[in-house]
Amino acid sequence: MSKDRRKHKRYNIKALFKGQILRKDKKVRLTEDIPVFSKDVSLSGIRLNWPKKWECKRCTRCLGWVFNFGCRYKKEIAQRINRELDQEVILKIKIDIEKGEAQEVLARVVWTQIKEEEDNYDVGLNFIDIDEESIEGIRSLIERQSGDKK
Repeated sequence: MSKDRRKHKRYNIKALFKGQILRKDKKVRLTEDIPVFSKDVSLSGIRLNWPKKWECKRCTRCLGWVFNFGCRYKKEIAQRINRELDQEVILKIKIDIEKGEAQEVLARVVWTQIKEEEDNYDVGLNFIDIDEESIEGIRSLIERQSGDKK
């Protein structure tokens, strides 16, 4: 049995989040909000159930033409079919800390687990460039959802 290399304990937290795909420089959004569900959360990362397809309203305002590339997250624009996330893709995750209060954290895709017959797949993310306020917000979410004091 392999040793778990995670820095922090994972908590089985099923919650609705919103994610956005960012360009690698973390400055330009490539998508609007995509609704996703968590499977588990820790202080250093999150596992999300990411959809294989999502409605993207960004195409009409896409910056791809500025950078001379097509959208690599769509197979066919007419069908609005999106491709799987690659490792190293940067996501902005909106976490609802309290009612009406949300924080945004950046995360990097570390792994994906795709099942062909399902509409979603698991994505493992590590939080990056995270500040103390965001860590405290995640700790609050874990305490509220799991009942475990961190």
